[in-house]
Amino acid sequence: FSVQQRVEFSKAHRADLFISFHVDAETIKIEKDMHRGMSVWVAQDNYKNAYASKLFASAIIEEFKQDYKLPILVEFPQQRQIGIWVLQENDCPAVVIETGYMTNKIDLAYLQTEEAKETIAKNVLTAIEKYASQHTDESVQLTAETIFIDTVPKTTIKNTATKKDNNLPDNKLYVLNGKIIGKGKIAAVQINKLVENKYGDQTIQSINVITVKEVSLKKYGLQGKDGVIEITTVSKENGKITIKKPITDNLTFNQDSVQDTKVFTRVETEATFPGGSTGWFNYYKKNMDDKLPAQDNWKNGPYVVIVTFIVKKDGSLTDIKTDTYPESKTAQACINLIKKGPRWIPARQNDQIVTAYRKETFSFMVAD
Repeated sequence: FSVQQRVEFSKAHRADLFISFHVDAETIKIEKDMHRGMSVWVAQDNYKNAYASKLFASAIIEEFKQDYKLPILVEFPQQRQIGIWVLQENDCPAVVIETGYMTNKIDLAYLQTEEAKETIAKNVLTAIEKYASQHTDESVQLTAETIFIDTVPKTTIKNTATKKDNNLPDNKLYVLNGKIIGKGKIAAVQINKLVENKYGDQTIQSINVITVKEVSLKKYGLQGKDGVIEITTVSKENGKITIKKPITDNLTFNQDSVQDTKVFTRVETEATFPGGSTGWFNYYKKNMDDKLPAQDNWKNGPYVVIVTFIVKKDGSLTDIKTDTYPESKTAQACINLIKKGPRWIPARQNDQIVTAYRKETFSFMVAD
């Protein structure tokens, strides 16, 4: 089938979702061992299915982050300037999943296993189920157009309060423009009223959904133990975009302190190693002993050690740790490699340097 025929087939059968699976390849020979891992692609924002496709792609990425043994290249949906026909011409949410690199021996070895095939199938099916359940959930207080982590959607918060508000969860902490509003349905309704009645015609600058418990506890204490939804609004005054603070008297959390202590879990531009992927590859090659997994008596097969850490605004690193084989010499060597390295180039969000979480994946192959 040509790409045009695939889209025609999808439309003729009124498809609810469209998924195209691929295996990537690197054509630059000198870099063939540097490019690896999976990614998910969607249409550009000017196409009508782009927003829904982003939500679907995000659900897929979240599932693959749990147990896929290849790194996730970028933890948010990717878009190409040169269009992809099956993505942009479909009426339904459409994604392209690049499952890995056939030109990378570690990727290829894993993709050829039954485990990889089963993991891919399971994760995609689970993502479809979760996307479908969220997509049809009419009890969500914030309108569908507003739910996207750390993005700048073109929409406004509307007062959607109805009798179904009783179904809203009572445990989520809502924060508007850096100040705590409260928890659950009461806070969600109050935010809608504040934006609609107090602020006038405003758009959302960002919505940051914090689900990592240690992050929410660090920022908001016990109030954030069940998760936090941070909302920032913007308005246009004299042609300039300005952020307005809430004017209610009962809000106690200062925006400036939030800005200083905020640790982003999703950003527009991730923190990078100096020199980019080439710099990281050269640093890794010079300082990492690839024989460590064998010394740890690991059996034949592919292994992945995931190290998480925080890159601060000045490029320094904190909270460097791993939950993958934590007692092994291999995992400790991966941690030490990051600890002893140079400062990183910090992440950026909305054209501002921010403190953000970062994940680095180390892949090893043990063979006779």
